[in-house]
Amino acid sequence: MKGLVHASSTSREPRSLPTLAPFAASAMALLLASGQGPAQAPADLETLRPKVERLLTDLDGRFERGDVAGYLAAFRPDHRGQHAMLGQRLGQLLGASSHRQRRSELVAPLRQVGPRVVARMHSTVMMAADPQGLDRLAQESGAGLDDGTTRFVEDNYLILEVTADGSLRPTGCIEVAPETKCVANGRFRCPPCNYEVGGVPGWLCVPVRSDRAHALEAVSFHLLGTDVVVDVSVEFAAEPRPAATWAAQVAGSLQSLAGAMRLHPVEPWVPPAHRSAVPKGLDAARLVLDLPQDGTDEQGAAALLHVALFGGLQHLLLLRGSKTALQRHAASVDALLGSFRLLQVDDQAVHAATAALAHHCGGLVEGSRYRNVLYDLVLQGPEGWTLQQRTGGAAFRAVWTAKNGARLWLTGHQVPPGMEAWTQATADAWLLHLCEQQQLVLVECTDDVWVPSDAAGGQVRSFRAKPTGGEAMARQPATRQVRAVLRPELLVIAVGYGVEAADEGLVTEALGSLKRP
Repeated sequence: MKGLVHASSTSREPRSLPTLAPFAASAMALLLASGQGPAQAPADLETLRPKVERLLTDLDGRFERGDVAGYLAAFRPDHRGQHAMLGQRLGQLLGASSHRQRRSELVAPLRQVGPRVVARMHSTVMMAADPQGLDRLAQESGAGLDDGTTRFVEDNYLILEVTADGSLRPTGCIEVAPETKCVANGRFRCPPCNYEVGGVPGWLCVPVRSDRAHALEAVSFHLLGTDVVVDVSVEFAAEPRPAATWAAQVAGSLQSLAGAMRLHPVEPWVPPAHRSAVPKGLDAARLVLDLPQDGTDEQGAAALLHVALFGGLQHLLLLRGSKTALQRHAASVDALLGSFRLLQVDDQAVHAATAALAHHCGGLVEGSRYRNVLYDLVLQGPEGWTLQQRTGGAAFRAVWTAKNGARLWLTGHQVPPGMEAWTQATADAWLLHLCEQQQLVLVECTDDVWVPSDAAGGQVRSFRAKPTGGEAMARQPATRQVRAVLRPELLVIAVGYGVEAADEGLVTEALGSLKRP
């Protein structure tokens, strides 16, 4: 298929289970955690701004020179796991091109959070195949050019320690999602997801990008000056399962990701804010995970996983850090966990999942018809097939399932992180990556190029793909029909396969119904 064969992916979706993605990186970071002690920061932050700007210029220079070791050496990390992940990210970016530029700037007033100063930095990165590509990129308004040059943006919190002589030393760099109305005074409050958490001194509230979270919503709280973090994630409970079962499953998956760790028995749990009056229908559990010693803390590290199910939503809170730091800051940790509460606990809240899905994904289920009011599209699925909404990283997901096992998926992908819009090259690269990931090979191309479609509200192309053989053929015996719609702000991919001959026509008809209402 033209455009898919030679393209290379510019954005890769993690292959871990969607509902575990917020915790996969956390588990790996736990193995590298360290417990730094707090230091004091000055109250007059405005005097530090010129120093921070010079630091950003210095870090940009190290990035452009490809000096990963020098970049990392500029930090005295509070959290070794986060620092190692920063090194991985730098290695990936710098390995992509030897012709690069980065320009970083402060986009918000400096803040003091506990013993650290927080700088919100916005970085524009340009990468090209040759030096002339950087000049062309600088003159273009789009996100990239056809020769593979690209421009994207990154947003991070740069965490800074003020030393005794008044100089600055970065101690961490934390990726942050675009600002959201849910954050105020360090507290994260989302009425559609029916909860709030945070607002405790010393903790930095960091909204997580949806593609990183692989959940309806996620936010992390970092106790600055330490390696202690609490990850909060909200998921749609597609299937009813007890909280204890869900906690054990998540913990078991973390164990497989992070290596040797000891799981304690699952315990009943009630969020502290609701202990005086436990909401009817609330099901909650928690368990402790011990990680082995790694040389940074004689006691090792630990994680505490909390799960609360209510109104069709799963609220997960994962506390993680070195045991020394967790013990030293137990009161602050208890205050953060105690700040979590459900906003509505009456009879209407039992349908909280419906409001959360509509707010974050925009999808509505109307029999076998899926309609999305946020992204202005519909798909009429085959009559008699079961339609369910799913979540996890994408803008929206829906799946139709027939009794005989035939299936149809619909997924909407937002613009890749840091880019301004979807392009044909990026869309082709992503489609190719998905085929490789599912061990599929192209066998027939209905549309060899993107074709404008007023009905779909963008450009479309269609093709067929089949498993490459062996184990993949055994798992996926059917040829897949694929239809994609490309809009500047969204890439929609619909994929289906049948089990019986009659299913193929149903899938073809359903894919053809993908359009604007």
